[in-house]
Amino acid sequence: MRYKTSLLVSSATLVGLLFSGAPAMAQSPSELEPLEVLESAGLYSTPSFAATSKGMQAQSDPSGDSVSSESNSTVNTVATDAGLNLVDELGATQLTMSPVIKGAPVVEGGAATYKTDQGYSMVLTDSTAGLSAGYSIITSADAPSNYSYSFDVDGSPANLSALEDGSILVSDKDGNPSSLVAPAWAKDANGTYLETKYEIEGNVLTQTVNLDGAAFPVIADPRLQQNLAFSTIEFTRSETNTASSSTGGFIAICGGATAVFAPIGAVCGVLAGASIIVATQAKNTGKCLGIRIGNWGTAPFPVIVNCYA
Repeated sequence: MRYKTSLLVSSATLVGLLFSGAPAMAQSPSELEPLEVLESAGLYSTPSFAATSKGMQAQSDPSGDSVSSESNSTVNTVATDAGLNLVDELGATQLTMSPVIKGAPVVEGGAATYKTDQGYSMVLTDSTAGLSAGYSIITSADAPSNYSYSFDVDGSPANLSALEDGSILVSDKDGNPSSLVAPAWAKDANGTYLETKYEIEGNVLTQTVNLDGAAFPVIADPRLQQNLAFSTIEFTRSETNTASSSTGGFIAICGGATAVFAPIGAVCGVLAGASIIVATQAKNTGKCLGIRIGNWGTAPFPVIVNCYA
């Protein structure tokens, strides 16, 4: 197992995640609406009333950690005409990611869509619509290769710094770490990985994508993988299999998790019923079991995550 947390409260990780296995489209890429492209890729769905009320965790995640349950926390993301806001339980904005683009967006259905006549659009989707993300939807070889987002923390420009593994550390104006940007990657409509990288200028992060030979549309996507409310204990495939077998199996692996997060031991028995069901679902879909822990007093709950081992 492993315990994932951020440098402060928990991880607010941003991931470069691109077009993956979308069905064939009758229309040409330039004729598709941006949200249609995202929906066909499984990256967007019109939010239900329940999702809008509670804050839905990501249901489709072709690249990184995925959860299949709704959050019990009121901490979520909200797509607005000012950007994608990460808000706390009191509704205060803690972090804002905004596309660097001219013009005002159309804000509806958990998304803010910025259209251009230059072969690309940019879309912000919030936690009610699936993934908390900023998408650059590229539909033409004539489109630019650079797509930029600015970051503010607590209302001030963020400090961005590159780490050795290619990820980007996001800190507040005083240098206190706030979130992390995972290394950039890109994929086109045929599932081909494209050359891509990040560049930093002040509080602006630019993803550069090499479009040579790409099949369109291409989707470039810095993503808020986890909000500031949670940390997660992730179990391996073997541990997930054990947890799915019986109450005793789950309690055994849950008890072992006290080595990385001691308080979890007190609730292993309470979590057993739901966790066995989630572990079975995870095993049947090639995923793994995780236990998500609220840093502001929210009770732990089981989730499905991508397996790291």
